[in-house]
Amino acid sequence: MPFRPYRSLLKSREETSLASSAEQIRNYNGPAILGYGFRPFFLLAAAWAAAAVPLWLLMLLGKVSLPTRMAPLEWHIHELLYGYVPAVIAGFLLTAVPNWTGR
Repeated sequence: MPFRPYRSLLKSREETSLASSAEQIRNYNGPAILGYGFRPFFLLAAAWAAAAVPLWLLMLLGKVSLPTRMAPLEWHIHELLYGYVPAVIAGFLLTAVPNWTGR
């Protein structure tokens, strides 16, 4: 067996792992919405936005009130910090991790 530098061995392993992950993606036969982790996440986020904006408008007009101990501003801050920020991080990671790992 001829001498092969370490880099050439490493490169050949990377190429084979990338090819196998591409084959796995192509061979997926399930629903397209479940093909990647971020697709259902963003679909549900859009559905929540479509439901939350009319609810917010009704609350702004005084037609609906939610029973809570927090003031509206405190609730808004709470939802941004513990709802929106983790959702943005999760959406980013679900989009980026397949590119980073080749899976």
